[in-house]
Formats: sequence, C-alpha cells, structure tokens
Amino acid sequence: MGERYNTWRYQISQIRNFLNLWPAYVRQHLLDYFGGDIAVDSDVTTSPVAFQLLQNYPNPFNPTTAISYRLAAFSDVKLTIFNLQGQAVQVPVQRRQPAGNYSVTWDGRDQKGYAVTSGMYFTVLETPGFREIRKMMRVR
Repeated sequence: MGERYNTWRYQISQIRNFLNLWPAYVRQHLLDYFGGDIAVDSDVTTSPVAFQLLQNYPNPFNPTTAISYRLAAFSDVKLTIFNLQGQAVQVPVQRRQPAGNYSVTWDGRDQKGYAVTSGMYFTVLETPGFREIRKMMRVR
C-alpha cells in the first residue's frame, strides 16, 4: 500500500503543478469541470481580473513614492503624472505589458530631471478601453 499511496501523491502533485501554470479563471473552470477535488496552492500569484490603479504609497510623499497598478490582460500601458495645470510632468511607463501586478517608484522629478515643487499631482493609468486617475501630494 505504501508504494501505491506514494504514486497517488506524486500524481496529485503533478496535477497541482500543471494547474498552477494556468490563469485563475482557467484553473477554476477545470476544477469545476472535474469536480473540484484537487486543491490548488493558494500562495501562487495569479493575474488580476480587472485593470486597477492603486493609491500611491506613501501619500503625501517626500522624496519618493510607489505607484502600483494591476493589468487584467496584455495591454499597451501608459502611466503619466500630471501637475495641477494639466501638464505631463513624467511618463514612468509607456510600453506593452502582460497581465500582472506592477509597481513603479517615482522620485519626484520631471522628465528633465528637476525636482518638482510641493503640491498636488495626478497619476493617470491608460490602456485601451480603461483610464483611471489618482491624486497624490508631494511635500518638501
């Protein structure tokens, strides 16, 4: 019985490893189809199900802040920081990225490398069909 049990455990671990390669919605569909008897490791990072721009941290900030966002699908991404006059101060991200969780650190400098003044700034995350804006405050 010991050998049969170890073979069964190995097969289950292989199935878990296989399922962990797939996005969460595919794993759930497979589990539903096959009865959901196989547990999938919960510590595996999964792709987000929606696009989202999170609040920067810390806020207010000095001298740096982390700007995090989530992508639900492979997309063209543009993350822009604007001042109160609506002028683009910095574009830390402008590229195609796969689905996932991302974080960018902004050092409070504009595109020319000069430190920006204290005040309110806006972070804008844009992808095709999605746009979200967050306020952030720079203090010196």
